[in-house]
Amino acid sequence: MLERLKTLREKAKVNQQDLADSIHTSRGTYSMYENGHRQPPYEILVSLAEYYHVSVDYLLGLTDNPEVPPKITEEEYLLLKEFRRLDKRGKQVAFAVMEAEFRQMLPKKSSLAKKEK
Repeated sequence: MLERLKTLREKAKVNQQDLADSIHTSRGTYSMYENGHRQPPYEILVSLAEYYHVSVDYLLGLTDNPEVPPKITEEEYLLLKEFRRLDKRGKQVAFAVMEAEFRQMLPKKSSLAKKEK
């Protein structure tokens, strides 16, 4: 995490003082986070993730993907939960149904786009 904090800050071309001001802490405290002398609390991690537009998991080194995962609705969460319960064949069927639905939607979208022009 230490190296990521420093790399992100340098990439953003911001100094420790300006960053500390942005996340409502002192420069000294932020410097301790960056140098590994102190662990940032949850609230600061969230502020840093928001500031840099990265995920907290990325800051913590749990992933190498800095992108923030997309937010999903409760309905999407329940669908994913049910999808994971399917066996291999069930997942293949679910994908086939979605592909068929997408193919059916494409001509409708194309004709709507032509009408709008």
